[in-house]
Amino acid sequence: MATDGKAAMRTYLRHRQGPVRVPFDAFFHGFIVVFDMTKSIKEIANDKNKDTIEKIEKWATHTNNLTDPHILQGFALYDAYVKILQENKLIAFQKVA
Repeated sequence: MATDGKAAMRTYLRHRQGPVRVPFDAFFHGFIVVFDMTKSIKEIANDKNKDTIEKIEKWATHTNNLTDPHILQGFALYDAYVKILQENKLIAFQKVA
């Protein structure tokens, strides 16, 4: 769901057609649902991942900031979180470099 939203958001950033809120909401809600369900799992909630988790929580509180830098920061945080989930073998749906 978040991956589809990220793709929709990237398409919007390239073509700028329609309201930004629609693709952003698809990305945001998909990302935050997974984040909220997994951030307290003991393999995730540790000192190694604390900084990333705090950055995501701070980023998520600014949902009305739909500037390009904020959106791109969300992409980077999403990719970092997917990598954490993959390293802990909690998901395996996307390859993140």
